[in-house]
Amino acid sequence: MSYPGLNTNSKFHLYKTICLPVLLYGVDCLSVSVNNVSKIQSAQGNITKYVCGLSKRSHHSNFLQALGITGVNTLLN
Repeated sequence: MSYPGLNTNSKFHLYKTICLPVLLYGVDCLSVSVNNVSKIQSAQGNITKYVCGLSKRSHHSNFLQALGITGVNTLLN
């Protein structure tokens, strides 16, 4: 997914079909605390920033909204 020649739409299609289900796999069977949700949300932001080549320190909440990606905390609720 970090291949520089791949366009952004293709990268995030791969993210939505592969990475997001992996992040959420098995969460419905466990009791998830607020701390766990924040760690999963942080992992989601780090993956999306890595795919687009952004800095690790960049803020990602508006970035996810601009790409049309639903946040993990919304999906878990």
